[in-house]
Amino acid sequence: MKIDTLNRRILIRERLIERGKVSSADFAKEFEVSRNTIIKDLSILSMFMPIVVSPGRNGGYEYMGERYLKLNEKELSSIVPILNRAKDTGVVAKAAVNKINDFLGEKCS
Repeated sequence: MKIDTLNRRILIRERLIERGKVSSADFAKEFEVSRNTIIKDLSILSMFMPIVVSPGRNGGYEYMGERYLKLNEKELSSIVPILNRAKDTGVVAKAAVNKINDFLGEKCS
């Protein structure tokens, strides 16, 4: 099944969530690409979701829970004004701003 990079990565993400642990060899066979391509895809996906690697014969890549985005403090501070405008739009946005406030140790204003 030959598909473009973006759709392959979306499907890899879905497969990890559905199946649990999957080897790079299994992904490479399924998507008809090299293991190196799959490893690169998984490396990029791991920036946005918790993926754990288990080495060895029965190893593989495994999704470990909620999705997340890694941001440093400077990046996080730069989005605070945007979130401040959004926090009045709903409970989820307000909760996100509160979490950021807790992390930064200051009030977003």
